[in-house]
Amino acid sequence: HPIRPVLGTPSSDTPTGTIVFNANGGYGSMSSQVIAVGATAYIKINRFKRTGYTFQGWARNKNGSVVFENGASIVNNSATGTTTFYAVWKPISYFVYFAPNGGYNGSVFSQTMTYDKATYLKRNTYKRAGYSFAGWAKSPKGVVAYKNGQAVKNLSTTIYGSVFLYAVWAKPKYKVAFYANGGSGSMSSQSMSYNKAYYLKGNTFKRAGYTFAGWAKSKNGAVVYKNRQAVKNLTRTGGTVKLYAVWKLDTSKTHNGHKGVQLWAGGPYWAETNVGAKNP
Repeated sequence: HPIRPVLGTPSSDTPTGTIVFNANGGYGSMSSQVIAVGATAYIKINRFKRTGYTFQGWARNKNGSVVFENGASIVNNSATGTTTFYAVWKPISYFVYFAPNGGYNGSVFSQTMTYDKATYLKRNTYKRAGYSFAGWAKSPKGVVAYKNGQAVKNLSTTIYGSVFLYAVWAKPKYKVAFYANGGSGSMSSQSMSYNKAYYLKGNTFKRAGYTFAGWAKSKNGAVVYKNRQAVKNLTRTGGTVKLYAVWKLDTSKTHNGHKGVQLWAGGPYWAETNVGAKNP
């Protein structure tokens, strides 16, 4: 008696067809599937993945609609050679919730979004006495991540996931105070409004033997802002922002033809080398 092939495995003389699986925008790998002509088989379970999408089934071309569901039973009536099945993907939907975060004017509102589709955030309707709305943050104490009505996409990769955005509030007025920080002279403070750009006042402080390098946020800090630099939103809590002059030693002065080095603030200049130089 002839040996019968194992069920589902075509014998060597049985014509077969091969299914190749294409991720079609997804990632991962799947081996091909061989089905004998006239045989019934279950399509391999999908192993591909795609961020922000759910698998819907298999199509016969890249842009086609679903022809076979995941794991569906099929019959190979007469197909030989290779046939490609393309994964069909559907973008997920997720929800964005807007928290007043200290504001008021009704309940929390939300918005439904679709992955890979740019959508404008709903305009803010919250209010807060004494504050102006600055934008949306990703946490209650976070900085502005999105402006009012900004176009966004792909805020979540979880189907029916929830994204929370928190209103950021700013005091509408604040002042900038300038400190000589070892220099001399005086400068009046500068008034600013949130969400409006300004040029910092030009420095009028002086320091013997030094040149002005810019402004720091602390006495010993590095330069953060240049002289007369355009700035915006230095604080959102109101009050006064303190800026300290940063001084750089002026080595352009000479003594007996040599560049000078000042040993201490207000002290004399000494030559870089004592060759041909005399103490003052």
